[in-house]
Amino acid sequence: MMRGLKRGMLVAAGTLVLGTGFAAPPLASAALEAAQATNCGQGRTVVGIDDKICPANRRRPAVVLHRACCANQKGKVRCKHFPRCPRRSPS
Repeated sequence: MMRGLKRGMLVAAGTLVLGTGFAAPPLASAALEAAQATNCGQGRTVVGIDDKICPANRRRPAVVLHRACCANQKGKVRCKHFPRCPRRSPS
């Protein structure tokens, strides 16, 4: 009986933590987007990383964005698009 109660409490606590957003803060989603922008799909190789600086505005400081340039198996190189500059601070 106690095991079922403890397990239920753990599930409820886990749901509460995930529901309030403590498990995945906004910085984690920004880091995930940055990682996706700098990698290539399967069968492709990263040839280079390009940088773009978004100038500072009233709502955020200057931000550096990255993109990957990928080569396929035949050697053709294509660069991904830069993500848009954020309107507000990503932190």
